[in-house]
Amino acid sequence: MLNPCVYHDSQDAYYRHPFGAVSCGTPIRLRIRIVSETPVKECLLRLWEKGHREHLMKMKLTKEKRQGTKAWQIYEVIYPGQPEPGLVWYYFRITAGDGRIFYYGNNEAGLGGVGELKNQEPPSYQITVYKPSLVPRWFKEGVI
Repeated sequence: MLNPCVYHDSQDAYYRHPFGAVSCGTPIRLRIRIVSETPVKECLLRLWEKGHREHLMKMKLTKEKRQGTKAWQIYEVIYPGQPEPGLVWYYFRITAGDGRIFYYGNNEAGLGGVGELKNQEPPSYQITVYKPSLVPRWFKEGVI
């Protein structure tokens, strides 16, 4: 991948939907855009779920456009959601056609949004999973 341009914004609904915290079992669509002269062999979403369980999900190429020698590609995966409340951490692992592996994860500030391309495992993005609870009607309409 010569001069690859990789992009994911965890705060943009096109790249992560729904945005923000999700209730248990909510599916989340994650996308990443890759612009490169070298073909992409594989794009994986790497997840770390509650209970210290690593999970790799193969991403599907859903859009591709060529411009000169570069290919513009969108990869997508639907994460089915975690059944229990807790935190889920994720980043992307991209394998180029020549075998090199690149990683795309959270920025150094760790605040989400636009991430960074790395040659090693990056900081992960976070998804907060909560258990919905009923709020009594009298509480919602009360004045404090």
